[in-house]
Amino acid sequence: MILPKVSPQPHTHLAHEGLLFSKRHNKEKEYAHRVFTSFYQEGKDIGQPAVLRSIAEEIGLDGESFEQALVSREFSSEREEYLRQAYEEVQISAVPTMFIGDRVLKGLHPQANIERALRGAIRDEKMEFCEGDDVNKRQKKERLEGNPSLRSFSFLTMKKGGC
Repeated sequence: MILPKVSPQPHTHLAHEGLLFSKRHNKEKEYAHRVFTSFYQEGKDIGQPAVLRSIAEEIGLDGESFEQALVSREFSSEREEYLRQAYEEVQISAVPTMFIGDRVLKGLHPQANIERALRGAIRDEKMEFCEGDDVNKRQKKERLEGNPSLRSFSFLTMKKGGC
């Protein structure tokens, strides 16, 4: 991934608070899409309230109310709580973090790594253990050993298709 030439890279706390405002108005998907497009494709500074207000207005939110929520930091506490939960409860310590099955990819990864994780997660769901898949094999083996019906299913799946 190539970051836009916005320098310095913007702080995103206001963009996140804008997301919470847009969520209150059932526009969070549209807002998130426009923020990402504005930053990654258009190179806009999403740390600037005026840029965020423009995005809010584009998706049909009231610009004045939106800007007032940012200036007053109306959603700051809620944003902080989400950050706390992400860090303490889910152990997210890098952006992006992707959960793919039992795998966790932190930070930027090449497409090949993401595809490998997806293939591994698909195999894991079928209870297939393949050469080169080392993530959570022991845990899955223990789960299979504790459940005879899963053990049979795993054997049949591996025998039918394998890897």
